[in-house]
Amino acid sequence: MGDFASELLRKCGEPVYATQREQKIVEEGFTGDHIITTVVIDDWTFNFGPNRFQCRILLRNSRVWKIEIMDHYGY
Repeated sequence: MGDFASELLRKCGEPVYATQREQKIVEEGFTGDHIITTVVIDDWTFNFGPNRFQCRILLRNSRVWKIEIMDHYGY
């Protein structure tokens, strides 16, 4: 994990489904204050063909953040 979007596209090709949204994250600063940061979340689904599972990859600010393996029907 941690690959950039460009590396993921090179390794896996174009996703069959892609969406993008912004999300606000609240983090605690060093002095105990709260910092609100806006991040861009890309949600990409890859289908690697019959008899293979689909893969959903979430990117946060163009870096791989979460990987989910789905069955053939996208669940």
